[in-house]
Amino acid sequence: MSDYLDKLSANGVDVSGTMERFMNNEDLYKRILKKFTSDTSFADAVRAKEEGNDEETQMHIHTLKGVSANLGLTPIFAITDEMMQHFRSGAPQAAYDLFGPLEEKYLQLMHLIEEI
Repeated sequence: MSDYLDKLSANGVDVSGTMERFMNNEDLYKRILKKFTSDTSFADAVRAKEEGNDEETQMHIHTLKGVSANLGLTPIFAITDEMMQHFRSGAPQAAYDLFGPLEEKYLQLMHLIEEI
């Protein structure tokens, strides 16, 4: 495994499981990770939250949850999964309370991905 993938793994990314899904093709995984930097789900969720649109916020968080799961971005997935549980149980404020930790992990991983 490359130093870069080791760094991702050290930051909670499920590199080994994800590499299996990418047929152990590190270049392909890196290309797809790089495309994640163009995904607008997080920014769209923040905007929808600021507009007070619970349904749209939930939709964007759900999208981010799926993308992060497919890319092995476990820290983002774990938070968005918890957020979705709150949305589904009718507790949107509890979901909104997780935006701070989500933003922290999102920015941390985005910084690492931009190093590709």
